[in-house]
Amino acid sequence: MYKKIVFLAIWFLTLEIKASIELPVIFIQFGDSKSLNDTLTQAKQFNERVILIGDENNKHHADNGIEFFLISNYIASTNYFRTIYKHMVHGDYEEEFSRFARWFVLEEFMKTNNISIAFYLENEVMLYCNVAQEYLKNFNNLDVGLGIQHGFCNGSVSYWNLKAIQSFCNFLKCFYENKKIIDMLKDQFRFGGEQYQDDWPHMANWAHDNNWALKIGNLNSLINSTAFDSSISDDYILIPNAAGILEYSRYCMVAENLSAKRNTNQRQLLIKDIIWNQGIPYCFSSDLGSFVQFKSLKFQGAARDLIKNYKSNSELKSTYCEPYNAIDPLPFYMLGFFGTEKQKWLKNFIKEHNPKIIVELGSWLGATTSFMAFFMPDNSKLYAVDCFDSETDICVENIEKVNQQNIPHISILYHQFLSNIKHYNLCHKIIPIKKNTLEAARLLDIQADLIYINTSNDEELIYQNIMHWFPKLKKNGIICGDNWKWLDVVQQGIIRAARDLGKKIITDNNFWYFD
Repeated sequence: MYKKIVFLAIWFLTLEIKASIELPVIFIQFGDSKSLNDTLTQAKQFNERVILIGDENNKHHADNGIEFFLISNYIASTNYFRTIYKHMVHGDYEEEFSRFARWFVLEEFMKTNNISIAFYLENEVMLYCNVAQEYLKNFNNLDVGLGIQHGFCNGSVSYWNLKAIQSFCNFLKCFYENKKIIDMLKDQFRFGGEQYQDDWPHMANWAHDNNWALKIGNLNSLINSTAFDSSISDDYILIPNAAGILEYSRYCMVAENLSAKRNTNQRQLLIKDIIWNQGIPYCFSSDLGSFVQFKSLKFQGAARDLIKNYKSNSELKSTYCEPYNAIDPLPFYMLGFFGTEKQKWLKNFIKEHNPKIIVELGSWLGATTSFMAFFMPDNSKLYAVDCFDSETDICVENIEKVNQQNIPHISILYHQFLSNIKHYNLCHKIIPIKKNTLEAARLLDIQADLIYINTSNDEELIYQNIMHWFPKLKKNGIICGDNWKWLDVVQQGIIRAARDLGKKIITDNNFWYFD
């Protein structure tokens, strides 16, 4: 009995340790930087412990709970590395050397202060998550998490345990201690070669050589529709294909004609078109047909001047109303017929008319629902009307026929819809109505600014939906939908309703609305 009690006590203690972990966010800064205060403050908004390892030039940024440690107390290994480092680049020596030195400082700091796992962040990265929670949820099996693209590794946003950072520092020392390699590189540099002007080629080689000994993960890959951003200027994200292999998809929406001033020169930038929801940045991926939530945004080059514009403007709500708080969310899973034309039309239409109350007839997994909600203000409401019955859902039936297999989570359509909305933190805007559309029209007492018809393409159902829901529009409200060009039965249902209501139909390619 005593042994059993001891076992249970150890088991519960293990669970408690796994449920919460102290994982500091660490900045290492030589000299000052105009973006440092913004990135420190942003990291502190989501994390309990934020540490700046710096010098007298940047010590003044350490306030509001940010811890400061003098970098000069952790440079014994750095001083040794300086004796073997060979500067083979035309750039500034100290600037280039600092890219290597930070890893030795991090190693020495973690070892001295008994820190087993840490999160390193550059001063050009804005952070929008609690890194300890992210680690426990997605990365707790890793020794190191890096940004990995096209075979290159970047540590600007990275998790490190002590074993991994010691391994990388040893790799750097061994490389520069190898006289044969250094002499070869000197010859190449003499003829214009600069292969090792930064730490990232070394990091890529080290990760490749140690892939068998260390568990190395990619923070830029998409996990449950979230990712750490590789660069705000990149218009692609990493998406796993059907075989689980990561592929680059260049379909993130970008904002055009944005500019930043740098060195008095005006420069045009293409950056991700960020949509804010409760202080968290999202960007829509046309390829996925859904939004990607970014845990961080990285600003490089001229984009650094935009950092001050990307502070979280509100706090994330942690409470959920019914029926969201009654479920354990499933993994994010979005599927739908949601092409680029539909995205652009809906976005422009909602921004132009600024509806505060929207009714969507036919929501399925929530692709169109969430898209519209992202462009609505926080005090608005979207009523998602759907029976959410996968047994009678023609879309489910057709897709399963094409794939000749069951689709994950589709058998519990309503649960998946709620889970998707919960993942997006849109519960405060979207109210699901689990009824068929005609029954909901009889029961729901509402006056809507916009009613969007997104149901199955049946002439009689489209006609009945318009006739039953039109009286629930405000005086200047709009009823609209898509699939105008897709099937004749869609047009026939709309034309019948317009004739009976005395309304004019306005069409825009595949979209329609009543004037």
